[in-house]
Amino acid sequence: MSTLSVPTLARSSQALIVASFVTVVALHLADATLIGSTGATLAYDGRLNFLSELARTDLGPAMTSVFVVLGLASALSALGMHRSERVREARWVAGVAIVFVLLALLPTDLRDFRGAINASTCGDPSRIEPCTWVGRAHDVLPNVLFALIGLTWWELRRSRAIAWAPAVQAGRVCGAIALVLLIAAEVYLRVALPEAPIWVGLTQKAVVAPALVWFALVNETLVRASAPSIAVRALAA
Repeated sequence: MSTLSVPTLARSSQALIVASFVTVVALHLADATLIGSTGATLAYDGRLNFLSELARTDLGPAMTSVFVVLGLASALSALGMHRSERVREARWVAGVAIVFVLLALLPTDLRDFRGAINASTCGDPSRIEPCTWVGRAHDVLPNVLFALIGLTWWELRRSRAIAWAPAVQAGRVCGAIALVLLIAAEVYLRVALPEAPIWVGLTQKAVVAPALVWFALVNETLVRASAPSIAVRALAA
């Protein structure tokens, strides 16, 4: 890995992100079944259940591998950024890689969102399985992940580097798209599933999808920023 060029690192990261996205879509098209530690089973509902809960289905290994692959993609991006002298951004993206690996290692607890609004709280008898410290730790990780992605965008914006302006602008666009999708998802849920909690699978995915797109675009900017300028090529010639 140490001998790979920055463009190769970025392109490899992009390929892994795309592969992960396609895998998640395929998992949603399959009829996955949630399997609780108590032996209880429940059909996975993409509108209500979170992405992490796919790892607790009969297709769980595939979703766990997605987290690992995204962790590898983040690590490649972090290495590429570090070589491109975007050291602070590289640290945040390395943090993203660590969080993805932790998401794979620390599976979430299952809950049933089909009942009362408070059915997902710990100690509620309607839960499909009891809470565990592993599941509680897992529930914190997505918040850390979004925070690290936000810090990466902020560092790129704060640097005011011309070469990275496309990534900053793409972040604004993806953020706006995420907001629109989030509102649309919430409106749909209030109509179709009025008793669903505010933050469920569909609202989570409305934010995750644009974030992954932005991550891929960051790698595209990394490729272009690492390319030698016309002036440098002329001098080299």
